[in-house]
Parts: sequence; structure tokens; C-alpha cells
Amino acid sequence: MLEMWENISFLTISSAILFVLSLFLLPRNKTDYLVMAILGASLASDTGALYCVSFDLNMTPVYNLYFLVHHGLWIYLILYLSRLPRLKWIATIGFLLSGLVNLLFFERFGLNYSTFLMGAFLYLGLYIFVNAYLLNKEQLEWFSTPQFVLVSAPIVFFLGMGFVFGFRESELRSTEIGGYNLYFILARISNVFYHLMLLLYLIRGRRKVKLARKH
Repeated sequence: MLEMWENISFLTISSAILFVLSLFLLPRNKTDYLVMAILGASLASDTGALYCVSFDLNMTPVYNLYFLVHHGLWIYLILYLSRLPRLKWIATIGFLLSGLVNLLFFERFGLNYSTFLMGAFLYLGLYIFVNAYLLNKEQLEWFSTPQFVLVSAPIVFFLGMGFVFGFRESELRSTEIGGYNLYFILARISNVFYHLMLLLYLIRGRRKVKLARKH
């Protein structure tokens, strides 16, 4: 319980900092509103989870809702940036409907592991597809843009937490390294990398605002 409280409180502080920075550093366009929505969802989830842990409440509903909103926004965002409008709606609505079916009929009383894994692997597949698609079109400038940094931000998070949730029944999850179990270590590393990548995008966004003002 102490490890969980420590991890969630760390995430809450980090999410709050990123969300506040996004309000000041990002220009106001659709991409950045989506980023703010993702950061807002993360902050709301981490705050809700911290409240539940502090008062010994069930935080499963908080995370189940977060999986739907967070993953759905990332799926929409990567396809919006790659300008694939039909696939954008098909993938996003398909994920949300599948997640709702899982919530209502399958993993009704527990954490929606399947929804997290489905969204994570769908995003990873789309990430590979989009980059291959743009590379095939010889749009090499894409790989040096802030948008590429942005869509790469959740990759380690999805892989790390996907490993944790995918092997949730295995003894690997409870393996201890340096006094911390593997779940805590992977969750911390995944989230730190995720937040650092988002911070890098926010800093680049600030530079873009400054350049725009100079012109």
C-alpha cells in the first residue's frame, strides 16, 4: 500500500506540473487542445486514485474510465496528425465501443486489463503504420517535428504497463529488485519517460510560440 501511495502521489504531482505548463506553454490549436485533454485526464485519474488510496476506497472505476479516455484520445491524436480522417474515426470509435462492451459485459467488477492492453497495442500498431506510411511517402521531415516527439511519448508507457498487465498472473510481477517489486519499477520508469517526452514537447511548443511572435 505504501509503494502504491508513493507511486500515485508522484504521478499526481508530475501530472499537475505538466498540465499547468501546458496551459502556459502551448499555442492554442486543435493538436494542443488534445494534448491538454490528455494531460487533464491523467491529472484527474491520478488525483482520483490518490484520494481512493488515502481513504481506502475502490479506485478501479477511476482507472477503467481513464483507460477509455486516455487511450481513445491518443488513438485519435496520432491519426489526426497523420491526416487519415476515415481511419481516425474507425479506430477511435471502434476502441471506445470495444472498451464499453468489456466494461459492461466482461470485466465488470475488476480492473479493465483487456481495455488497457487493447488500446495500448492498437496504438503501437498505428504508430508503426503511420511512421511507415509517412516514410513511404518520403515525408522525412515528419521525424524531426515536435509532432513526432508527441506521438512517441506514450510508447514506453504502453509497453511497460502492457508488460505489467499482460503478466498480471505471473510471479514476475511480484519479483523484488532493490526492495521494490517489478510492478512499481516498471510503472515508475514508464511514467517518468512518458512525462519527460511530454515535457520535451511542451518546451518545443513554447519555442514555436516565441518564433511566431517574432514574425
